[in-house]
Amino acid sequence: MLTLELGLGVFLYVIGILVKVFPNLIAGYSTMPDEEKARFNIKGYSTLMMICFFIMGMIVIGSEAIGKMISPDAWIVRITSILLITIIMASSGSIYKS
Repeated sequence: MLTLELGLGVFLYVIGILVKVFPNLIAGYSTMPDEEKARFNIKGYSTLMMICFFIMGMIVIGSEAIGKMISPDAWIVRITSILLITIIMASSGSIYKS
């Protein structure tokens, strides 16, 4: 199972890098009108998303080892953590509008 977690964690790292380098991958940004794009702080938001994807990748990779030490139910820790980070990402979009 460690190979699956390692692969998923690396996948999340790659997604984070791609979102930072190519911000048009962010849902809704490529379809925004140009006036709204000019007011949106895409550098800050893409950095936030990159950091969140990195944290999710670390959680996925680390939760297998930590979860086995704490409890055999490592998936509960992983799913709860990823859901919290997803909520943070979704709710912080309005912060970056000028």
